[in-house]
Amino acid sequence: MHDDDFDDFDWESWGVPASRDTSQLDARNGASSTDLNGHAPRSRAEREDDAEEAPVTGWVTMGGVAHWEEPDGADDPRAELNSPLAADDLSLPDGAPDAPRVRAVHAWMARQCAREQDALGALLLAAREQQRADDEQPQARKASTRRREALPSPLELAIAEHQAATDEYAAQLEQLDEHAAHSGPGRALVEYYLWLTEYLATLAVAPEADNAAGPATTRAGAAWRGRALAALAVRGRVERVAAPSADDD
Repeated sequence: MHDDDFDDFDWESWGVPASRDTSQLDARNGASSTDLNGHAPRSRAEREDDAEEAPVTGWVTMGGVAHWEEPDGADDPRAELNSPLAADDLSLPDGAPDAPRVRAVHAWMARQCAREQDALGALLLAAREQQRADDEQPQARKASTRRREALPSPLELAIAEHQAATDEYAAQLEQLDEHAAHSGPGRALVEYYLWLTEYLATLAVAPEADNAAGPATTRAGAAWRGRALAALAVRGRVERVAAPSADDD
């Protein structure tokens, strides 16, 4: 039999649950009573006090009514973009009040606006790289200029569409804020939805809407498409998070 050094093994301290007070074992074994950071271990009462003081965030139900508790820094625009309320597949609990429903539309639109800005930035970068390549080839540059004068390139059309979508989401955010300030959270989404329906009807009869059946071939048509798709997406978001009416029950 080989020497496995088990004669000196501390069998008493081995397997002691973490929740048990091990101060006596520590003292007996000569172990330090501090943690890895040099702090004394906290008692269970101290840990429970910290848990009680920790802010509760997310959906909280009190008296059968759910309400949303914003985390620290919720006023930071970056925090709004990363908020669970901005999720595409957001599912609100039964009984959720109007205020977080309005915030869910607002946060989602802010995130969509940021996404459009990112896409626009990538397209503008591609356009600059293409222009740089054209500048290095005089003959190709002349041919490219003639093509642009005759018909916008797909890249230029994409830039126009994403720019219009970015502007549309920013405008819709302002409209929602105005309705919330004027009507309050209880009526904000209803009034905003009615306004949005009329707005979409106006967009549908705009002269640029002639190319709605197919890809846009003009900058004006691409811009209209960006605006229309963004406004339609906003209406879908409102329909998703709005509280059901009594007729829907």
